[in-house]
Amino acid sequence: MLLGFSAKTVYRLINTKRINAYNFSERKTLIRRCDINVLFEKSQIGFEVVLRPTEQRKHAEIKDCYTITEIQKKLNISSGALYNIIKRNNICKFSLGKFTYVAKKDIEALIK
Repeated sequence: MLLGFSAKTVYRLINTKRINAYNFSERKTLIRRCDINVLFEKSQIGFEVVLRPTEQRKHAEIKDCYTITEIQKKLNISSGALYNIIKRNNICKFSLGKFTYVAKKDIEALIK
C-alpha cells in the first residue's frame, strides 16, 4: 500500500498512463517519486464529496419482530437466501444486542 492507494489502484493508474512506470522484470516495477508528486498536485475534477443525513427509522417493538433464526426456521430457508430476500424487498432490519430483528408485518406480507 503506497500513500493510501491499494495495489489495484496503482496498477490501474499505470495502465491508464496517469503514472509513468518502468518495468525492469516480471516482478519489479519502479515508479519515480516525482511522478507520484505530480499526481497529487493535479486538481481532481469531477470528484465531490456529498454527505447526506442519515434517516432515523423507528424500529418496531421486539415483541412485534422475528429474529433471523426464527424466520429461517419458519420459512425453512438458509441464512443467505433470507438475506437476499430481505435485501431484494428493501425490508428494514435492525440489530439489538447479538440478534438481528425484522418486523413481523414485513415477513408476513412476504409469505402471503
